[in-house]
Amino acid sequence: MDDQNYFVVGKYNLLSTVSGGDYWNNSINNALDDFYTLNDIDKINDSTFIIVGDNSSIIKVTNESVLEIIESPNINNDLNDVYFLDNSIGWIVGDEGIILVSTDQGDSWSTVSSAITEDLHFVYFLNNNDGFAGGGPYFENGVLFSTSDGGITWESIISDTMSVLLDIHYNDYNNNLFVTGKNGVLIKSTDGGNSWEYISGFSDHLLEIEFVDNKGWILTESEIYSSDDNGSTWYTINDDLSALIDVFFINSNIGFASDAVGQLYKTETGGIIWETYSRVSTQQINSMYFSNDSSGIITGYGANILIHSNIDNLEIYDEGPHDQLPTNYSLELINYPNPFNPSTTIRFSVESRHATSLRVYDITGRLVETLVDSKLQAGEYEVVWNASNQPSGVYLVRMTTPKSVHTQKVLLMK
Repeated sequence: MDDQNYFVVGKYNLLSTVSGGDYWNNSINNALDDFYTLNDIDKINDSTFIIVGDNSSIIKVTNESVLEIIESPNINNDLNDVYFLDNSIGWIVGDEGIILVSTDQGDSWSTVSSAITEDLHFVYFLNNNDGFAGGGPYFENGVLFSTSDGGITWESIISDTMSVLLDIHYNDYNNNLFVTGKNGVLIKSTDGGNSWEYISGFSDHLLEIEFVDNKGWILTESEIYSSDDNGSTWYTINDDLSALIDVFFINSNIGFASDAVGQLYKTETGGIIWETYSRVSTQQINSMYFSNDSSGIITGYGANILIHSNIDNLEIYDEGPHDQLPTNYSLELINYPNPFNPSTTIRFSVESRHATSLRVYDITGRLVETLVDSKLQAGEYEVVWNASNQPSGVYLVRMTTPKSVHTQKVLLMK
């Protein structure tokens, strides 16, 4: 990819340019159904990526500005994570225990038969034989499975974490495995996954974990932790950001972070200081992959894919009108009482299963509390927010789904 050639996928079409963005061509119209959510990216080689998402979405992207929608097996599951062991062999996991494997650079995928029924949020293979997959229902115990025969059979090795597991990382600097989860769950293996130990000291949802050599980072919604000793001890390095979703480090100094409203951040100090960039989207950025400090691929809610050879020049691209919702979807977000002291009940409803977040911000935009962050089945929900520890004032309750962002003002009067 050169400095003039990149492309953007929005809700309604694929735009490509060979002029650095001065002129755009509509390359593929309605390449994806509206409002699909894309959840993860992995690199096959320096020029090819696989992206996975909801409704069994599998997309192959090359740096020649080619986007190919891969036909998945006869499934309709949300796909949450993709990992390529080498240039040929890749794995995808998703909801309801779905596991897919490819041996031809992601051109075709087959379903792996297993007894797993829980939602899987990550997959990782150490080699052709030894691999791990984990996740769990959002409001129940997390689960971790292992295979020693290339994914033919899977064995449950952890089922008592009390919280869903979210991410895995293998640090090849010292051959340690780390798994993170909600409610401060962090577990570590120093023997290739044969035994695991719990690491205490966290309470927030640990969304992502990254390592470069002996230096590591853990991302929560409002803080970033770092370790300088292969993950033995952790300390807070930044608590100025909010509603964080993903983090990606290129080396021990340079990294990127994204949030729930399409904002991209960059650090050149190992995460101590973050520079705010212009928003690259108006919706949540779920996953990023950077080849160097200026070239990367970004994707997230609304089937948005953005590839650029110069991240410093990213701009906001029109993703289509947000009020054009499909007729089979409705959104309600109300609270009562309003004004309130000290608690208010927030009611919302959805008509189809989607990743849903409900967050409270103060008037400056600071994240105050996350009330919901999970995939919800169709139905009506009520959540009580107790603001007894907050000062009087106006707060913003924001509900985010792949289909819409809705904000409600609430007034706390003490």
